[in-house]
Amino acid sequence: MLNSKHNDLISAFVDYKIAREIWNALKLKFGETSATRLHAWTLKFDSHKIHPNGNIKQHLRQMSFIIHELKAFGNNLSDEQ
Repeated sequence: MLNSKHNDLISAFVDYKIAREIWNALKLKFGETSATRLHAWTLKFDSHKIHPNGNIKQHLRQMSFIIHELKAFGNNLSDEQ
């Protein structure tokens, strides 16, 4: 994970042993989400439709993933949604 960072960031995060620790430290330093990403996931949820050749299992898996991402951003869906 550190190989993809600039040299000045490597030294700040080199003491972390596993990628999860690095990820958590990066989120604390730079913030977890942006309004743009949250809006993009909301649009994806609102416009998602089952593919004509897709099956219901795949559709529900994709919807579940989108809902999980929205919850990770702190956006809990209403009953109407």
